[in-house]
Amino acid sequence: MRSESLSVGPLGVSAAGLALGGLVTLGVAMVSGDAGGANAGAALRTISVDEIKDGMKGYGLTVFKGTEPERFDVEVVGVLRNFRPGQELILVKTP
Repeated sequence: MRSESLSVGPLGVSAAGLALGGLVTLGVAMVSGDAGGANAGAALRTISVDEIKDGMKGYGLTVFKGTEPERFDVEVVGVLRNFRPGQELILVKTP
């Protein structure tokens, strides 16, 4: 069973745009098996926004209090092209 973790890196979007004010990164995992597989500690490969597809699952990191990041699961529901001039907005939902 193979899993591959992909990262779109830091997202430069407003808190209002995602309704997730502390979103730092979106780690998109394309999984065909166990998400915590043998390569769980492997380096992430960076992908472009063009590779983001509806239904991809991943996670976000935020800090609500203090300095310790907290992880939360997300699912991509769409990409708004040219949300602002030269910027795309990745729309996600949380379970």
